[in-house]
Amino acid sequence: MNSRSMLSRSLALCCAVTKTKGTPMKPRICFEAADTLLEQSNGFRWWSSKLIESQDRTLKEYRAITALNLQWKGCGQGLQLGDDVPEDANDHLLFPVEPDQVTDYVRLYLAIAATKIQTRRLDKDKIRAATILRRREHMWYWIAKGRKAAQIPRKVDLYTRTSETIQWIGKTQGFAHDEKRRITIARYSLISGAHGALHSALFLICAHNRSEALASVGDLLRCG
Repeated sequence: MNSRSMLSRSLALCCAVTKTKGTPMKPRICFEAADTLLEQSNGFRWWSSKLIESQDRTLKEYRAITALNLQWKGCGQGLQLGDDVPEDANDHLLFPVEPDQVTDYVRLYLAIAATKIQTRRLDKDKIRAATILRRREHMWYWIAKGRKAAQIPRKVDLYTRTSETIQWIGKTQGFAHDEKRRITIARYSLISGAHGALHSALFLICAHNRSEALASVGDLLRCG
C-alpha cells in the first residue's frame, strides 16, 4: 500500500461513522474525549515521589538565588516579594526567554549551590559532583516545561556552558567522594538511554547494539 492509499484510508477512518439501531450516527473516534485526555495529561509527572521532591527543591533554590541575584544587580524591578505571593509569580523574570540569559542564570545557580548550600550529609563539607549534575538535569526539565521550542536553549549548549562552571568548581574547590558507594541504575534511566540511542545514533545497527547492551546491564542488575 503506497503512502497516498494509507493517507486516504486514515482519513476515511477518521470521517467514518457508525449507526446503531435507534441511535443517531456518530463518529468512531471521539475527538472530544481525546482533547480531554490531552488536557488532563499536560504537566503530568510520572516519576517517583523522591525524584519529584528533588525537582521541586531544585526549583525552589533556583527561584530564591536568582531573585536575590537580580536584586543585587539592581535588576529586580517587577519582582513580587512576600509570603502571600504565588511561587511562580516571578517566573517571567527568573526564566527569561533569551536562551543565553537563562543559561547564565543556571550557571550562577549551580555555582552557588555547589559552594554555599549546605550538603544534606553532615559529615561532608563539600557537595558531590553527582548532586550538581542532578540539579542541572532538573533545571533542564524546568526550563523546557511549558515553553515554545524557540525559547528553549539547545541542550548541548546549556550542558557545554554549565559544564565549564562545574569543571571549574571541581578544579578549584573539589567535590566530595564516597569511598564505598553502590552503583545503581534506575529502570527509567535504562529506558531513556535505549530510546536516546535509537534516536541519536547515526547508524541503526549501532543504536541497536547500544540498546541491547543497556538491556543486558538491566538483566545483570535484576539478577544481582
